Amino acid sequence: MSPTSLRRPLLACACALACTLPACAGSPQPAPASAGAGAAADAEAAGDADASAPATPGDDPGTAAPPAAGSDGDAAQGPPSEDECRALLVHVVALANAAHVAELPPEQAPSEEQLADIRGRMAPQFLPLCRGLERAEFACQMSAADRDALLACAP
Repeated sequence: MSPTSLRRPLLACACALACTLPACAGSPQPAPASAGAGAAADAEAAGDADASAPATPGDDPGTAAPPAAGSDGDAAQGPPSEDECRALLVHVVALANAAHVAELPPEQAPSEEQLADIRGRMAPQFLPLCRGLERAEFACQMSAADRDALLACAP
């Protein structure tokens, strides 16, 4: 299976992983105060990687902020950078989670720790595939406003 043919299943897996987390976690955990903010809270957490320790040893692969637009002219034309791919991973999980949380009572929403765990489990497969994305597909995925728009970006 080629990397291109793996992209759509990987995005679908990200959505499924975030959407099934409460069922996998055993008993639901209370949502943090910021959980109601959905993708905005996840994006804010991504920009503040030092605010809390990752759920597992090592760096949380989903907390790096993307480089500032125009900060590296070559990066804007070539494949996504490692930091951009980490930002995409945060975005993918946030969109999947937002779609799922809309259907749950607030106390069953996944915690930020659980979302960080999802990103950590996805990173080994997600990041290499992301690094192989065409710039237009990456931009489409980063600009997706919901899970369906995200899945529509994959070839």
